[in-house]
Amino acid sequence: MPRPEGLTGANLQADVSQSPKWRKLFKRVGEMDSSPPKFPIANFLPEGITFFGALPASGKTWLCLSMAKAISTGKKFLGAMEVTEPSNVLYLIPESGERAFRQRLERMDVPDNEHFLCRTMSDGSIKLNDQQLIAAVTELRPVVFLDTAVRFNQSENENDASQSSRQMAEMFFGLKNAGATAIVCAHHSTKTAKKDATLETCLRGSGDLSAMADAVYYLQVMDAASLHVRITNLKARDFEPLPAFEVAGRPYIDMLGDFQLAQRLDEPHFTKQERERREHFLAAIAADPEATFSQLESQLDIPRRTLQRIADKAGWGKGNGTAWQKLSERGTREYAAA
Repeated sequence: MPRPEGLTGANLQADVSQSPKWRKLFKRVGEMDSSPPKFPIANFLPEGITFFGALPASGKTWLCLSMAKAISTGKKFLGAMEVTEPSNVLYLIPESGERAFRQRLERMDVPDNEHFLCRTMSDGSIKLNDQQLIAAVTELRPVVFLDTAVRFNQSENENDASQSSRQMAEMFFGLKNAGATAIVCAHHSTKTAKKDATLETCLRGSGDLSAMADAVYYLQVMDAASLHVRITNLKARDFEPLPAFEVAGRPYIDMLGDFQLAQRLDEPHFTKQERERREHFLAAIAADPEATFSQLESQLDIPRRTLQRIADKAGWGKGNGTAWQKLSERGTREYAAA
């Protein structure tokens, strides 16, 4: 960088020492925080602002609840991604009533404790710069979920996307400055995202939204019946993103209280037939937990040997009883809820 004319190294240092008030606005390299960036969920959810864009009925809320449960309990997200440090969660969902949201929480086995706190439509609207909310964020240092983010837009001109995005950015940064570990925003995509998912189509509105984000993900429904969703990273600021992966909600949410990886992260390539057979197998044992291999073979028209292989890969077995049970990572047979 060229030095301003007439300014030498000596009087540059003198200027700094003679300007203590403005000097406090800046830091030298050695004065900056040297600790590595934090990730509430390793290599997936950074400490800044993350958007999950999707069309309606794409599982945004279910996925956010899965993340919130993992973060507030310290358990692995989707059973595969480490929660680096358990955090408190504030979940703001002005689009859902209290009773309906509680049913979702109970289906997802979100623990009833002080580490997960929420506010629904039944509690009334709240501004992100509300002083009580800021006080809660300062004390709890939580991961804040906004479902959906557009409901917190306070712009007077809703048709001015740029003004709206700038106003939302100010509120998000206000939460961060107050102590929020991370801000997770569920957001709507444009209709064209289904055919061409880009930063511009993933987040409806101004491009300022994606510009402020540290990470942006797009959720695409592969199969509505099983809520089979593909999750693709479209932006990762200062970290190496995971490759796209897929999760399935049915019947897993009712059986296990969470999504299930439709493919292992270290083995991303499964054939369509393999995925379909596994889904049919799991749906069948959910309907009849004591079904025998013979009954399943007849019902699903899948050879017994193939069914045994599917059960092993999916981590289900009979154990010493008659009911199907989830296998633990150590290979011992136990119920998934245990």
